[in-house]
Amino acid sequence: MILKLKKQSSRFIDISEQIEMTSKAVDRFYLFMLETTEGKDRDRAYSNFLKDYMNIEVELNSLLSKNKIRPLNENSAKIFEITLELWLKYKTEQKRDDTLNNNVIKL
Repeated sequence: MILKLKKQSSRFIDISEQIEMTSKAVDRFYLFMLETTEGKDRDRAYSNFLKDYMNIEVELNSLLSKNKIRPLNENSAKIFEITLELWLKYKTEQKRDDTLNNNVIKL
């Protein structure tokens, strides 16, 4: 029984650390984007951010999967589903428009 609790506790710490790491990556992503210019010079072109979009999406998918398999964790899984949906929405908007305006980034 003690080993099982220790293992679950360790798993929670891993998820907690991954959440913090992913949160920082998202903050860094949008803060960097805010430092680039909107408009003609195309600093915010989708292709400039593709690798970061993919890396963060992989982390969000991982967190969603981990939370879906944890017992009694339906609320956390739902939070990650919503987070991933919003991430994909803004990614799609930037891909379509080849930019993202400051108002969307500040959300």
